[in-house]
Amino acid sequence: MGIAEFRTPGMGGGRTRLSPAETFLRADARENRHRILDTARHLFAAKGIDIPMVAIAREAKVGLATLYRAEGTAP
Repeated sequence: MGIAEFRTPGMGGGRTRLSPAETFLRADARENRHRILDTARHLFAAKGIDIPMVAIAREAKVGLATLYRAEGTAP
């Protein structure tokens, strides 16, 4: 696996190209980011878009600060 590829957890083991910004993330930060995005997609599909950020963080098993750090925005 090259530096610009990451095996996405929960997505059948397929490889996903990383964005240029993701290539500079530590492996655990990349994993958290992918887990957050996968969880958010799942919750949005199941319950609509009115999901609190804290619910996404809880379901993804990351802290709220980690979620905001991964997405770059905070209230």
